[in-house]
Amino acid sequence: MVKRKTIDELTLMDTYVIFICNYDPFERERYIYTFENMCHEEPGLSFGDGTKKVVLNTTGKIGEIGAELLEVVRYLNDGEISGEYSRTLENAVNDIKSNEERRLEYMNMAIHEMEIKDEAFEQGIEQGIEQGIEQGVEQEQRKNFNILVNSQRNGIITLEQAAAIAGMTADEFLAKMRVL
Repeated sequence: MVKRKTIDELTLMDTYVIFICNYDPFERERYIYTFENMCHEEPGLSFGDGTKKVVLNTTGKIGEIGAELLEVVRYLNDGEISGEYSRTLENAVNDIKSNEERRLEYMNMAIHEMEIKDEAFEQGIEQGIEQGIEQGVEQEQRKNFNILVNSQRNGIITLEQAAAIAGMTADEFLAKMRVL
């Protein structure tokens, strides 16, 4: 019989997902925010998969970060080259910029992302238009129904006439009147 391993017995590699932001997405002025997979139902129970999500806020003011990371943060914010790390980063950026194949690859990726965003935007507009039309129809139907109700209450038309105009039985009309 094969023994099943628990999460603790599995050897999983640490994985980092790093988001670099030139603004503070959490508005707490920290340089770094680190998140790990935790169980919602059992506080303190970690999944233990070694996955960490790190948000680097280049405008941060709070928290201890090493001199090298502070140098990178300043480079990302201001383009300031103040040491070996920022110089290495600047050289890598310049190498990519001067490599025509890489530039084309980057441009194609950027164009593809723009196309995806445009398509999503268009879908959002279409959905918004559809929802707006549905809401407009519903509002118009409510308005027309209210006109029928008021006409019936004021004795202009009978309950049966109002129900017939609304395409309902008299009982259905009365039931809908009670809901309003």
